[in-house]
Amino acid sequence: MKKTGKIAGKLKKTVTIITMLGLTAGTLGAGGFTYLYATADIPHRAGTHTMSEIHFVTSDGVNVATVQPPDGEKQGTSPAAISQYMKNAIVASEDGGFWEHSGINPKRIAAATVQHALGRSGGGASTITQQLVKNTIVGDEHSLDRKVREAAYALKVTNTKTKDEVLSDYLSIVYFGRGAYGVEDAARKFFGVSALDLNPAQSALLAGMVQSPSALDPDVNPEGARERFDYVVDRMKHDGYIPQGAQVEFPELVSPPPPKVTVGVDGDYGHAVSMAFVELESMGIDRTTLHNVGATVTLTVNDAKQRAVQNIVRSHIGGDLRAAVVSVDSANGGVVAMYSGEDGLGFNYATAGQMTGSTAKVFALTAAMERGIPASKTYSSAPYNEGGVSVTNSSVASCTTCSITQSTVESLNTSYLRIQNDIGGATETQNMAWRLGVPREINGEASLGGDQPYDGIVLGQYLTAPIDMANAYGTIASGGKRHQAHIVAGVNTMKKSTLYEFHGKEDPVISEQTAAQVSNVLSGVADYSNHNQLAGGGGKMKTGTVQLGSTGENRDAWTVGFVDGGLSTAVWVGSDNGVPLYYGGGKMWGATLPATMWRQTMNAIR
Repeated sequence: MKKTGKIAGKLKKTVTIITMLGLTAGTLGAGGFTYLYATADIPHRAGTHTMSEIHFVTSDGVNVATVQPPDGEKQGTSPAAISQYMKNAIVASEDGGFWEHSGINPKRIAAATVQHALGRSGGGASTITQQLVKNTIVGDEHSLDRKVREAAYALKVTNTKTKDEVLSDYLSIVYFGRGAYGVEDAARKFFGVSALDLNPAQSALLAGMVQSPSALDPDVNPEGARERFDYVVDRMKHDGYIPQGAQVEFPELVSPPPPKVTVGVDGDYGHAVSMAFVELESMGIDRTTLHNVGATVTLTVNDAKQRAVQNIVRSHIGGDLRAAVVSVDSANGGVVAMYSGEDGLGFNYATAGQMTGSTAKVFALTAAMERGIPASKTYSSAPYNEGGVSVTNSSVASCTTCSITQSTVESLNTSYLRIQNDIGGATETQNMAWRLGVPREINGEASLGGDQPYDGIVLGQYLTAPIDMANAYGTIASGGKRHQAHIVAGVNTMKKSTLYEFHGKEDPVISEQTAAQVSNVLSGVADYSNHNQLAGGGGKMKTGTVQLGSTGENRDAWTVGFVDGGLSTAVWVGSDNGVPLYYGGGKMWGATLPATMWRQTMNAIR
């Protein structure tokens, strides 16, 4: 039994800290905090609770997916039924001071308060005890008053339960991925063992996944999962839970169980649901929270437009061919429609990196326009020789010295290598791609060649996902304003309160003049590309094709384009096994099937 004087001292210290931070400035005062503490009703087992379905609806109000919770009431796992390795791993990973602090961390609360004042997420302030309280008692409302209630209940939990009980309650409700809620469920779904039998390696992997279960799923992101695993093992060694010299190998997994999820017709929204979970996890809203509040997630996707895009793709794609189509609203970065593959629970082609071919030339073009190089300036179209390598064009150029505009329309490789030299080299093409919206990092590593990109960056030798190409071109369509690509518009609880609403910032990364100049150069490409200009005109696009090694065949074909101030759409066509691509009795090029699909998509949904 804890001494009353000791509890009172902790309470007084906590009230003082919270008052100094200004957290009691809302509906609660310092006296209110004390009252909350005194009246807080702590469940005997906070790990026992009932979860609700998560519903997904489109921007036009169609209910397209439902994710089921675990069956019935979620039962807690007792402290004696959980491996000590697992307890140590979650503490090392999530809350290093857990065994010593009083359930709250004043330094973390102070940092969260500053972030809240700046209009940013207050994530990262919660201790394990606060996370338990948030998910089982006070909810996840984004407000300072909720933080005060959370702190009061966390202190009460700490003073009425043992640390081992708190930890087991938390491990009983947290989401680990693979549809596993609670450590017992996770141990069986990932390793086929009980929570009591988890070894150090298995414990480290599970503890690391709590941060972002969807994004760190070893089946989806093996590199990210291994990096996080190594981090947790290092923390366990640092904290003395594992000997410094111990060799802890990445654990072997059992096959994942079939996901307990009901999605839209034919699984067409499976990838959108997965993307939404990853997006929300990145903002600190996990599946446990969503199930606890009975969330309805509103997607940016418009169902009518989504169906139109999927029908267009299915009318063209079959056999070995695979495709991705992503359309984003250039005004805010929201995904309006998407085709990402036939298996909604399988590989997502919309978010997978592919070599982009000549669609990457737009990044060098934008850098040239920004530097004041006129679109009329001419460059040689002769073979380009560098370091013993000779680069030629895929077809005979119509000019021996070609303007930037003509080099873009005819997609002249040799002219664009010279344009890239004129803007300062490959790093300038890379920097512009990053500025326009291509992610700087993929799975923790620098994208587009990192510190030393090759000259081939302007010819699309590096991997970029269709969603990121659509968003980068969207920056040009919006007059130079970059937005965050996203698929979640908002989240409401079953009680109709708002848990989250997207408010992305707008970053002017190039001038309106530069964007207009790039748009003007691209205006002639659609007609040149087999007469794929949009109905009524206005389509600005660039095609691209990736060769299959030195075979003379093609393996990837792209078209990316937009209408000024409207939709930006990326189309990729390829295969799973790198087979040569054919269309209409000949080789497939970006200017053939992808350009046709781009035109049809834009005409159908813009």
